[in-house]
Formats: sequence, C-alpha cells, structure tokens
Amino acid sequence: MRPHRQEPLLFARDTGAERSPLDLASLAGRVAELEANGLRVRSVKLELDLAPGTRVVGNAGQLQQVLVNLVTNGLHAIALKPGAHRLRLSVRPFGPSAVVEVEDDGPGIEAELREEVFKPLYTTKPPGEGTGLGLAICRDIVTSHDGSLTASSGAFGGALLRIVLPLADVPAPAPPRALPTPHDLAGLRVLAVDDEASLREVMAHILEDAGCEVRLAADGDSALEGLDFGPQVVVSDVRMPGLGGARFYARCLERRPDLVDRFVFVTGDTASRETWEFLADSGCETLQKPFTAKALVAAVQRVVQRAAVRPVEEATTLP
Repeated sequence: MRPHRQEPLLFARDTGAERSPLDLASLAGRVAELEANGLRVRSVKLELDLAPGTRVVGNAGQLQQVLVNLVTNGLHAIALKPGAHRLRLSVRPFGPSAVVEVEDDGPGIEAELREEVFKPLYTTKPPGEGTGLGLAICRDIVTSHDGSLTASSGAFGGALLRIVLPLADVPAPAPPRALPTPHDLAGLRVLAVDDEASLREVMAHILEDAGCEVRLAADGDSALEGLDFGPQVVVSDVRMPGLGGARFYARCLERRPDLVDRFVFVTGDTASRETWEFLADSGCETLQKPFTAKALVAAVQRVVQRAAVRPVEEATTLP
C-alpha cells in the first residue's frame, strides 16, 4: 500500500501521566473484549496468546489506546481483502522485556514503508479517512515508556506490529562469580560462523586478542565440518544462506550435544518473529548487531562461566 500525504495536524502529549505496575496480558484481554464486536462483524478470528503476569510500569490508559489503535489498524487492513480473516494478539515475556504483537492477514506493509508509516504525515488510508497520526502517536507513547514499536511482515502474510517494553519487577540477579578475564580464555577453541567475510575477520581478531584459538566458517554447512576442530564455544550468525543458524544449531547438537548451552548467537534480525522464538527457545547467549569487541568477549566469558568450560590448556580431556 502506498501512503497519502495529509495536511499537518497538531496533537498534545501528556508527558505527566501517572504510571504504575500493570499486567499487559490483562490489558490486552480488555482490548480484545472492546474490539469483539468489530471483529465479529468483519468475520475475523481472533487468536489470543496472553502470558499472565507479564508486568510493566506504565500508564494503563495510554497503553490501552496504543493496543486499540493497533488492533483497529489491523481491522482496516483486513477489510482490503475479501473473505474470512485472522488477527493475532499476543503478550509474552522475553528476557528482561515484555513483547506485545498484533498480527493480521491483510495485504501487509511494503518493506520500504515500514518506517514511513510511523511518520505523522503519512497514512495508508484513502484521502479523508485518516489523519495519519495513529501510528505516530502509538510510537510516541511507547517510546515515552522506554520501549520500541516496529513493523514487519508476519507469518500470516500481513503486517506484524511489535511493541517491546521493559518488564517491571525483574528480580535482581544473584551476585555472579567473578567473570573470567580475557587471559582466562587463553587456548579456548571457538568456532565463529558468519556469511559476512568482514565480520568473520573482525570476530577472529577480537577473539584471538582475548587468547582464543579460532576457526572460521561462512555458513552452517561448512561449520558442521568445522566441528572436527573440537570447538568448546560456537559464535554463530542466525540468518545465513543454506543451513541457517537454527538448523545449524539442531544439526550441531546431533553430533555434539554438549554444545547445547555453549552457543553465542549474533543477529541483526530482531524484527523477525521466527528469530525471536528460536532465540527464546534455545536460551543461548545473544548479541545484536552491531556489537562491540567488549560485548563479544563478555558473551563468550558468560558461556565459559555458565557451562564451566575449561580452556584447552587446562583441560585434560575434551569436554
């Protein structure tokens, strides 16, 4: 869909709105009840996936306004295609964040417009039917809650709008044992997998400077051959041609089940629902591109600490 430019309009921001802990799943459930009639009239099957106890600190009225707006936008998109439809509303925790998704099976949003739709003067509705401020206000509200709102393509073939907010009441982690220093990684065998040659070389330099012995691979298929190297930690991209990160991980564990918690996944694809679900299910360390040298070394150090990996120089047998 191509947007239409609208005349500028002004809107007020309530920056002093009261905020308190709230359950996003309960809030989403209320929104589903509010929208039930509109869904029924349009023959839309609503799929709810609400994890209770997903709590954030925020203004209930503002966040409800955001969810209503996203569901309403989904209904408008669905109306552009005939027949019965599906709309999914989900709330779930993911690490230190709460993730809310509204997904429809309408015509979707073209890739080049996925940022444009959040600009105040753009709308996908015909002239006279929209102010073009809906998604702009939604992002404004979410940003004021220290969160993010993005658009991508969903599994239904339509649009997927994702909100990420910091969770409330996240318990402080227990004081960790002292992390290994880079010197403690001396002799650690690391297999680094990425289809970008420049990034592979950068990772190699960073890890070798930390004392690691590094083997490089350009994709999952060649990385499987690299298992003969006997890696103790694997740093792998998620999106790669051929055997991608998820399938490489599964195939790798068939040969080396001991590596189940010794992966660090690197990704720039956090907008993909499949990527989010895979990373959450694996429970492995994750680095988002771009990352710093310090962040990469720290991620490997956490794997070493958690899995009690001993570098090769200290190990008497292959772990």
